[in-house]
Amino acid sequence: MKARNIMKTMLTALVAVGLAAGVTGCKDDNDIPFLKSDLHSFGPSPAERGKDISILGKNLNDVREVVFPVNVSVKEFTSRTNDKITVTVPEAAVPGQIKLVMSNGDIVTSRSIITFIEEVEVTDVAPLKVNVGDKVTVTGKFLYNVASIKFANGYELTPENFTEQTATTICFNAPADGASGNLTFSNGDDWEQEWETPIEILAPAVEAVSETASDFGHSITLTGKNLAQIDKIYFPGQAEAYKEIAADGKSIKMTVPNDTKSGEVTAALKNGSGMKLFDVTLPEIEFESISPKDNVMGGMTLTITGKLLDRVTRITWPGGKEMSYGNWTVSADGKTLTVKAPHGVVDGRITLVQNGKISVETEAISTPKEGNTIWVGNIDFGDWSGYLQVGEECADQVWDVFSKTVTSPGTLTFHFTQDDTATWWQFQPTYRKDWVTGFANHPDIIEMEQGQTSLQIRVEQADLDELFNGNPGWAFKGCHIILKSVEWQADK
Repeated sequence: MKARNIMKTMLTALVAVGLAAGVTGCKDDNDIPFLKSDLHSFGPSPAERGKDISILGKNLNDVREVVFPVNVSVKEFTSRTNDKITVTVPEAAVPGQIKLVMSNGDIVTSRSIITFIEEVEVTDVAPLKVNVGDKVTVTGKFLYNVASIKFANGYELTPENFTEQTATTICFNAPADGASGNLTFSNGDDWEQEWETPIEILAPAVEAVSETASDFGHSITLTGKNLAQIDKIYFPGQAEAYKEIAADGKSIKMTVPNDTKSGEVTAALKNGSGMKLFDVTLPEIEFESISPKDNVMGGMTLTITGKLLDRVTRITWPGGKEMSYGNWTVSADGKTLTVKAPHGVVDGRITLVQNGKISVETEAISTPKEGNTIWVGNIDFGDWSGYLQVGEECADQVWDVFSKTVTSPGTLTFHFTQDDTATWWQFQPTYRKDWVTGFANHPDIIEMEQGQTSLQIRVEQADLDELFNGNPGWAFKGCHIILKSVEWQADK
């Protein structure tokens, strides 16, 4: 095996001289606030096992023991004063942070790490093809001076993560967070060695999926190998799934998110890479037809056919108006949806929304266009004081045009402006025989929305009978609107 050593300048002699001076050449921790003591520095570093190291600071009489990494405790000091402790570095110490244990049990930790003089050399890493959790053994010289092992993605193991660390051996379990690639060994200070033969951490393998045709909120279980490497699972649209991974990494249970759609389910691994898990098929709404789709006006009932329409949660109309769930009805089989068009609807496609990732558009609907105008005027309805009446006995121009044009079932469209000083606007088509009875499809007063400028009234044969069969005709009245024109569209 080949290795690349990166050595930084080591001035051990100057460190010793610096110690004699008291500060220079020691690891400086002066900016770290400690509880009852104030640690300024320690040294020499790199240090030698079996030799003394000095810890400089203030109020050090309160220190009960010094703990070297990893958890090697020293309670007997070579000397101790209020501003200096001298202690022998134990043979079992490894690179890392020094801890001071106070007499009251509080623990303070140095920011800098202690390193050692012996030059580390890695001679072998095996095996180099592993599953997550497999044992990896590093052999070499002075390995108890290794303070970290870094993976290709920057993930780092420290002595606390090693299962064994001696002068000639380091053992660790292959982590799920580590990526395949070259390992870099460091003493945490002035030495690094990159092992040039990359380690390969085997990716998760999916062997079986409990179901690929599923539903929202359902549970899906994967079985396979190395599944503990999976950090997050995403359904189409980056919808993250709740998951539970078995301790042995051989199965993973997930819940299908509500805000997703059919497509590819992927995983983000703990080492930063990603992979495809499986394709999922979910129930999605479908559109087939809409009726009517021409001359659509506010208040008109539309019938939409398709599949799974009972899963529609929102409807967006041309012009941007939205309806929330509960403002339409759906047949028990989910194949028919009936809804009233909102006032102010314009030409365009209606969008049926199932969730944030699933929606379908209908065929384009169209609204009446002025061009079949049969009457133009300027009638202020006031507060039910104004009206437009159509009756043979009136013998006027209104009767003449209505009687010659409106001769079969169809739709009247009324265009108006609103009195913007009012807070409500109403319209009512009635029969002149009592000025109260409404049209067949419009028996009650129609409440209009602020800003509404047109309204469609359906004319049935029963309404025509009231106009032509010996009855006195029709009347159109309301409040707080000014009638401007009327259009007519006979049924085709």
